[in-house]
Amino acid sequence: MAIHQRQAIREAVKAQLIGVGPNGYDYRTAAALRVYATRVLPWKRGELPAIAVYMLEESVAPESKATAPRELTRTAQLAIEAAVKAGDNVDDALDAIAFEIERAIHSDQTFSGTASDAVLATTELNVAEDGERLVGFARLTYSVTYYTYAPEAADVVLDDLMTVNVRTSLGGTVAPADQAEDLLESLHLQP
Repeated sequence: MAIHQRQAIREAVKAQLIGVGPNGYDYRTAAALRVYATRVLPWKRGELPAIAVYMLEESVAPESKATAPRELTRTAQLAIEAAVKAGDNVDDALDAIAFEIERAIHSDQTFSGTASDAVLATTELNVAEDGERLVGFARLTYSVTYYTYAPEAADVVLDDLMTVNVRTSLGGTVAPADQAEDLLESLHLQP
């Protein structure tokens, strides 16, 4: 089953934040395996730090309408939100995990080829109450550029290309004798 490119990007970012080395996991952040490709963190008390990877909004470049086949240039706002225990110095804990996230993301800003580029746009740092304890939150937002076709190639049936006849004027003249001509015809082999 085909998935949306945003989902592919989220899954690739999750894998990149966890890190997988030749001998298994190579944790890139203090969150270890607690990295989720969803905006809802399924963490419990004591299971921090944890990271959520999700998209905020997306725009399509107006120039996309002039392409044929239609290729959409998309710019999405990718949020990577980390939750940490608010201990003696929550600011140090937030800075530490933000630094780990930045290093992991900057190691491959195409997320294994699922995107064209990613640039850090903003970082937000907050502290909130979670029941009887305080939790620190760091949300790093990346501007992610990627491309998709509309419609997808798999959704369109095109006729076979049968013949191409190309004529080119040489030296800026239009006289038929001064034109180069190429004629390409497809070969249909019978089984």
